Amino acid sequence: MTEDRWQPEVAERMTQIGAHLGARPGHMFGHPALYAGRRLAVCAYGSGLGLKLPAARVRELIDTDRAVHFEPYGKTRMHEWAHVPAATRDHVDELTNLITEAIEFAHAAGS
Repeated sequence: MTEDRWQPEVAERMTQIGAHLGARPGHMFGHPALYAGRRLAVCAYGSGLGLKLPAARVRELIDTDRAVHFEPYGKTRMHEWAHVPAATRDHVDELTNLITEAIEFAHAAGS
């Protein structure tokens, strides 16, 4: 993934969904992000969203071609993170369940 710029409408919708789920907005590497407590859960990055999920879930998403490893700025892939495509608000809406999973996982990891 070479392009790191997110679409403003994607970040806006991600933040709206996160607020509804009790996540707080913040930033990750200067990109809009959602936190569950003090833990990062979701980040708008490039042509989609980075999601913190259990390793088995990340593998499942990658194996079914729904995601790729999250490697921001071409660096080493982030442990327990998947990058899923989301180019529009509608795409983000379709990812509400995964956003919820990521927030719940990050929250549980911080407990």
